[in-house]
Amino acid sequence: MLNAVRKTILGINEDLPITAASSLGELIAGYNAPTQVIARLCTIFGVIALVLAAIGLYGVLSYGVARRTNEIGIRMALGAGRGRVVAMILRETSVMIVLGVVAGVIATVIATRLIAAQLYGLPAFDLPTVAVAICVLGAVSLVAVYIPAIRAARVNPVNALRHE
Repeated sequence: MLNAVRKTILGINEDLPITAASSLGELIAGYNAPTQVIARLCTIFGVIALVLAAIGLYGVLSYGVARRTNEIGIRMALGAGRGRVVAMILRETSVMIVLGVVAGVIATVIATRLIAAQLYGLPAFDLPTVAVAICVLGAVSLVAVYIPAIRAARVNPVNALRHE
């Protein structure tokens, strides 16, 4: 198409210089390049923040369960089974996870309303992104509690009673 346009322009006036010609799409891509770089950087930083949040969440939750090892041993000495103890810890953690998700979604809705004017051509509330973050952090939370709970349930109740 470019050659046909050049021939037409030169056919009208041979003195017009045609030095650089590009399509409208190429011009728009050139103008949007800085914005796309910023969007990619924001995506990378968002993924890094999600990974750091998952690591921190894992550390805090597993530490909390590990501190309850003696309590778990005492419960088992009083007759609670391993499965029942692990289920109790998972149930307590699930309540915290649900409360955290509700608070997080409310904070996300409020924050997206504040930045909606800064977004062009994007929805303010991106449900797939929020759903992925909830799923990743929820899965990390359950794993962070399940592994130490299983480890604590293997503790000999007599050792836990002696420790207390």
